[in-house]
Formats: sequence, structure tokens, C-alpha cells
Amino acid sequence: MTSFTESVIEDAALGWSAKRGLGIAAGETVAERIIGLSL
Repeated sequence: MTSFTESVIEDAALGWSAKRGLGIAAGETVAERIIGLSL
């Protein structure tokens, strides 16, 4: 039971950090495009 709960928590944490990382990467590329267009 403990290992199952731990694995679920780990999966949720990994999924959250992956989404956050993708969001940051997407935000940076969008910012780069806006800066490139404004130049």
C-alpha cells in the first residue's frame, strides 16, 4: 500500500514538473518570437 501511494505521488510530482517545464519552455519560445518580431 505504501509503495503504491508513493509511486502515485511521484508520478504526480513528475507530471507536474514536466508540465511546468514545458510551460516555461513554451513561454520562452513565445517571448523570443515576440522579441524577434519587434526587432
